[in-house]
Amino acid sequence: MAGKKNEYMTILVLGGIFLLLPQVVQAFDITSNGVANLDIVTGNNPTPAEKTAAAELATYLEKATDTKFTICEEKTRNCEKPAIYLGNTEFAKKQGLNLKEFGPEEWTIKTIGDNLVLAGGRPRGTIYAVYHFLEDIVGIHWWNPFEETVPEKTSLAIPAINRREKPTFRYRDIYQFYCKDDGKYAARSRLNHQGDEKMSVKYGGSLTYGLPYHCHTMELYFKSKRKEYFKNHPDWFPLIDGKRQCIENSQGYPQVQLCLTNKELQDFFVEKLKGFIKESRKRAILTGLSIPIFYSIDMNDISGGWCQCENCEKIFNRENSQAGGMLYFANSIADQIKTDYPDIYIATIAYYATEKPPKTIKPRDNVFIRLCNTGNSLVVPFASDKKSMFYKNVCDWSKITKNLAVWDYGITYRKPATGLPTPSLRIYEKNYRFLANQGIMGIFTEFEHPITSDLRDMKLWVVSKLKENPYQNTQDLIKAFTDGFYGPAGENIRQYLKLLEKGFDAKPSYIGTHSEAVNYRYLDLNLIRKAQLLFDEANKKVANNPVFLRRLRHARLSLDRASLLLYPKLAQEWSQAGGTCKNFPLDRKQIAARIDKTFKEQWAFRQLDQFNNPDIDDNISEFIENALALRYTEYPIPKKFRKLPTNRVFDFPVDKMRLHRLTPSDAPDTFSGQAVKIEVGENKNRWYSLPLTAGLYDQVSKQSNTLGRGGLTAKEIPGPGFHWYKIGRNCKLTPSTYLYLFGSWFVQIDLGAILNPKKPDERFDIWVSLKFEGSQYPYSKSGDKNAVYVERVILVSK
Repeated sequence: MAGKKNEYMTILVLGGIFLLLPQVVQAFDITSNGVANLDIVTGNNPTPAEKTAAAELATYLEKATDTKFTICEEKTRNCEKPAIYLGNTEFAKKQGLNLKEFGPEEWTIKTIGDNLVLAGGRPRGTIYAVYHFLEDIVGIHWWNPFEETVPEKTSLAIPAINRREKPTFRYRDIYQFYCKDDGKYAARSRLNHQGDEKMSVKYGGSLTYGLPYHCHTMELYFKSKRKEYFKNHPDWFPLIDGKRQCIENSQGYPQVQLCLTNKELQDFFVEKLKGFIKESRKRAILTGLSIPIFYSIDMNDISGGWCQCENCEKIFNRENSQAGGMLYFANSIADQIKTDYPDIYIATIAYYATEKPPKTIKPRDNVFIRLCNTGNSLVVPFASDKKSMFYKNVCDWSKITKNLAVWDYGITYRKPATGLPTPSLRIYEKNYRFLANQGIMGIFTEFEHPITSDLRDMKLWVVSKLKENPYQNTQDLIKAFTDGFYGPAGENIRQYLKLLEKGFDAKPSYIGTHSEAVNYRYLDLNLIRKAQLLFDEANKKVANNPVFLRRLRHARLSLDRASLLLYPKLAQEWSQAGGTCKNFPLDRKQIAARIDKTFKEQWAFRQLDQFNNPDIDDNISEFIENALALRYTEYPIPKKFRKLPTNRVFDFPVDKMRLHRLTPSDAPDTFSGQAVKIEVGENKNRWYSLPLTAGLYDQVSKQSNTLGRGGLTAKEIPGPGFHWYKIGRNCKLTPSTYLYLFGSWFVQIDLGAILNPKKPDERFDIWVSLKFEGSQYPYSKSGDKNAVYVERVILVSK
C-alpha cells in the first residue's frame, strides 16, 4: 500500500457541530487503481445489523471505485494487512474502544495508523458508522429508496478522522416513510421507526410498538365486540347527559371515549395488554424484528365524548384537562405491568382535549407521552411563538416527564388542497433545536402521500438529517440535496424556495393540517407566474437529462396543482388588473396534462402497486376534471353593503366555506345563487335550536369564543326567506381564526386570509345570510321540514 502525506482536514465534533481544523496529517489510500488496500474485518459472531453494515460498505465501495473488497471475521484472518475493522473487534478493544460503553446508536469513525475503525453500540451504532462514512467521506447520497448518487473514484484516500457521535433524539419516526423494504432506507436515513412499516434487525431494528397498534387503541382493545361489551359492561363506557353511551358514526367508528376511572375496565386492559405483549414478542422473534418496547393505550380519534360520571369529572376538573383522566388510566396500567415487564413503556398521546398537561398528575417513569402539534402552522416555527399553546404545552409536559416525544405534521389533509406549495423547510432546524434544549425524547412526523406531497423527497431527506442532528445548517442541507438531485437545475429550485418564503413573509398565512386553498394567501398570480418561469428555465438547463427532467416534473407538481385549484382567485386578480379570460397567462390545459403525466410517471417509478401509502385517496383524473371546471365567478356585493368602500367588505360565499358532511346546492332565492342546506330533523336538535349560536375558534391557542349575547333568537327573525343577521360585533381576528356556525361546527369559514399585516388592531363586524324552514322556527309553512340554509358570510372592517 502506498502511503501519502498530504494536507487534509482533521474532523472533530463538539456538541454536534463539525469543526474542520487544517493541519498536515497522515492519510492513506483505501483503494489504488482498482486494488483494495484494506480488507473489511468484522468482529467474531457479528450481529445481523453488523453483517448488513459490512455488505453495504463493500457494495458501495465497489460502486464508487470499481474495486471488490473482501469481508471476513477477525478470527479467520491470518494476514497483517491493514483493515477496515467493523463492529466489536479485538483490534478496536486494543485501541481503547470499549463498545460496551457506547449507547445503542452511538458510533465512531476513527483512523488508527493505516487502519480504519467503523464501530458503535448495539444494535445500530456500527451500521450508522458505515452509513456516515459512505455519506460524509465517500460522498454517496441516498435521496429516496429508489435514487442515489455514487461518485466515481479511481482511488479513494481518506484523512485522519476521529469522530464519535450519537443521534440527538432517542426516538426518530416518520409516518409513513416510504415503502416495504425491511427498513433499509430508514436505516440509511438514521430513523429508528417508520410508521406502520417494519424495520428488520438486519438493518438495526427499531424502537417499535406492540399490538394492537401504535395509536388510538382504546377501540382496538374491544376489536369488533364493542356493542357486546357495552351490553355486558355499560359502566365501562362514558356517562354523557345522564346516560351511558356507545355512539358510533356511519362508518362504525366510536364517537365517545371510555370511563377512565372504572377499576374493572382498567383490569380488563391490563389482562388484554399482557396478552398483546406475549403475542408481540412471539411475532418479533419469528419475523426477525425488534422486541417492541412501546404499547399504546390511547384515546379514540375524536376530540370529545368524555365521561361525565362523578369520578371522571372530578379528575378532569381538578387537573383542568382531560389529560388528567387519560394519564390516570395510563398510570394505573403502567403500575400493574412494571414488575413483570420493567422494560416496556405505556405509550399515550396528548391529542386535542388531552394536549394540555394536567396540574398535579405526573406520568409514571414507564409511561411515554407523544404530544400532538394539532394547532400550529406548518410554515411558522412553534419555537418562535412563546405565546402559542403548543410552545407552552411542550415546556409544561417536559417539566413532568423525561419520556416525551412530539407528534408533528408535515402535510395538509384537506382535499383537494393537499400538497400545495408550503415553505416549511426553514422551520425544522429552529423547532428541533428548541425540542432538544427541552430534553425531548423524540419526534414523530406524520408525512403521507409520496406523490402529491409538496417536495416530499427533499423535505424528508432534510428532516431525517435534522432529527439525527438538529445543529446542522438547513441551507447547507438544501444545497446538497438540490445540487445532487436536480443537477444544474438545483439553483432554480433554491430560487423557487426563496420565492415561496418571500411570498409568505409578505402575505403571512395560517397553514394548518386542514387548511383550505383560500388560506394560501401568498400563492397569488404574481408568485405563481414567477415560479412557473423558474421551472421553465430549469427544464432548459437539463433538457438532455431525462432523470433530472422527471425529478423536476415531480417538484413542480404541487405548483401545478395550485395553479389549477386556485384558478378562481388567480382569475380574479387578472381581471382586476384589466386582463380577460382569453389572455389569462397560465395555460390550464397544458398544466393539467403535465399533472396527469407526472402522477402516472411517479406511480410507476415508485412501484406504488407494491409499496404502501400509494396516494389511493388522490384520484388525479377526478382532481383535474374538477379543477378545470372551476370558473371565476364575481358575486355582486349585496345591496345592504354597496354603500361601503369595497376595501372594507370581505365576502365569503358558499364556495369559500369549509363544509363537513354538507354540500352546496342551487338556491334561486339567494343573493349569490347557492346555499348550504342543513337538515335539522324532526326531533329538536340542540345544535340548531334557537337561540342559534356561532363563534370564533383560534387553531393555535385552541380558544373558542361564542359570538353574540346568547345567540340568534326567534324575535330577530323578521320573516320567511333569506335575511342578513349581524352575529358578531367588533371582532378581533388572528391568522389562525375560523368562524364556525352553530353547535355542530359543520360550517367553518377561514378568516385569517383577510387580515392586513399593516393593520394589526383591525376589527370586524360579522354578517351571515340565513333562511329558516320548518316547525322548529318562526314563519314555517305546513309540510316544511326543519332546515337552516346558509348562503353567505360578509365581514365589514370597522
